Amino acid sequence: MAVYVPLPGSKRTLLPNSRPAGPVDPSEIASLTVRVRSSGDPDALAKRVYEQASQPLANRTYLTREELAAQHGASKDDLDKIEAFAQKHDLFVVHRSASERAIVLRGKLSDLLAAFPADVQIYHHSTGTYRGRQGEIAIPQELDKIVTGVFGFDTRPKHRSVRVQHLLAKGGPGNANGVAATEFAKRYNFPSSFNGVTLDGTGQTVAIIELGGGFQTSDLKVFFQEIGVSMT
Repeated sequence: MAVYVPLPGSKRTLLPNSRPAGPVDPSEIASLTVRVRSSGDPDALAKRVYEQASQPLANRTYLTREELAAQHGASKDDLDKIEAFAQKHDLFVVHRSASERAIVLRGKLSDLLAAFPADVQIYHHSTGTYRGRQGEIAIPQELDKIVTGVFGFDTRPKHRSVRVQHLLAKGGPGNANGVAATEFAKRYNFPSSFNGVTLDGTGQTVAIIELGGGFQTSDLKVFFQEIGVSMT
C-alpha cells in the first residue's frame, strides 16, 4: 500500500462566505498540472541573475533557452517517475515539458483524487459556483521532493486583488497606478550611453494604439513631468 505525505505549501482555504453545494462528480474529466523540481541549483541561478543585472548591458552574457532547460529544467528521470505513477492511476499525460518543469495529467476526477488525495467539494459563492479545495494535497512518498506543486483541483473564479482594483480605479497619472520605464531602467542598471550614443530616447518614436480609448495630451504632460523626462 502506497504511503502518502503532505505536499509542502499546498494548504489552501475556501473563499470567504462559501456555502457547501455537494460532492464533485467523480466521472468529470479534469486536468492537473504537476510541477517538478529543478535539476539544477535554484540559488545558483538567482545569484547569476543578480550578477548579470549589476553588469553594464554590453558585458552581460545570457543563457540560451536550450542551456537554461539543460541546466535548470526537470530531469528525464523525475518526469518518467511521474508518468509511470500516472499510468497506474489510469491518467493520461497530455503535456510534458522539461523546460517548463511541468507535466499535465488528464482523467476522471475520481482517478485524479486517488492519485493526489485532497478535500475537494463543490461550493456556492457570490462570484459563482466553483470546485473548491481546502487543506493540503497529499502525494506519494516516492514523489516527495520531486513534485513541488499540483494545480487544477480548485476552479474558484479568478479576480484581481483589492489593491490592484483600487489602483486601477484611481486612474490618471500621479496616483501610483504604475511604474515608469525610468524606474525599471534604474532597477536593471540600464546604461545611459553606448558607444558614444546617449540612450535617452532621442530620435525614437513611441506609437500609442488607442483601440477606442484615446488619451489626453495634458495627461501625458503631467506624466512626463513626474518622471523627469521631456516630451520633445
